[in-house]
Amino acid sequence: MPPLRDSEYCIAHAPEHAREMAEARRLGGLRRRRERTLAGAYEIEGLASVAQLQRVLTIVMMDLLGLDNSLGRARSLIAVVGMAAKLLEVQANHPEEGQEYERAVIGPDGVARVLLPGGRTKVVDPVEAEFTT
Repeated sequence: MPPLRDSEYCIAHAPEHAREMAEARRLGGLRRRRERTLAGAYEIEGLASVAQLQRVLTIVMMDLLGLDNSLGRARSLIAVVGMAAKLLEVQANHPEEGQEYERAVIGPDGVARVLLPGGRTKVVDPVEAEFTT
């Protein structure tokens, strides 16, 4: 990080910002602990495979079914069903790629990619459920 204006230190090392940085580190640790706790409680490993996406949709559906009937609940359930249908379509229309998709990795850029035989890669858009080269 570049030094602060009129200082030889960056914000992370500036003595006058020590309390702020300590609080930021504390909050970051809390977020990571909470993330691990929730992942364990909901048995979610990530969003890199069809099975993991189906698990998240199942949790969302169960939470929605526990709510009172409302127009918003109905719309949300329809959206969950639509996403589940797209996942099933991917599995049905691309069985060999669906198997590869089970081993997809979401990179730091947020794009899911699979490695196909011959060293080719395929970009997968889980939201649109489309495979592109």
